[in-house]
Amino acid sequence: PVRTIFLSNIVLILIGAVFLFINFATMDSAHTHIACLFVIYTNIGFFASPIYPGILKFIELVRPLSGLLSGMNTVSFALGDSSTVFLIGLLIKDFGVRVVPIPICGYMILCFCVTIVSALM
Repeated sequence: PVRTIFLSNIVLILIGAVFLFINFATMDSAHTHIACLFVIYTNIGFFASPIYPGILKFIELVRPLSGLLSGMNTVSFALGDSSTVFLIGLLIKDFGVRVVPIPICGYMILCFCVTIVSALM
């Protein structure tokens, strides 16, 4: 499971770099920007999909999951996801749409660092 999570994070960081480049390189081309965003968000979803089951499998290796631990994992993922959407909405309201790639790429880099640390433990 750690290899799957690690590979997914590497691909997500590469997609995030493309996301940042397109965001700042195509400031005047709205149609190109929107089409690229659809492609990038689709790839982010596709390559992020193995992370959740991989994390549950990794946790299972450390300690067998009970119903309480499994429920806490699911609730924490849901809270993190909903708070991310809320915070991105606040950033868009205050700074505009151009700021969206920055926290998303920061999140991807943070996930990659946490994956490396957990793999070394």
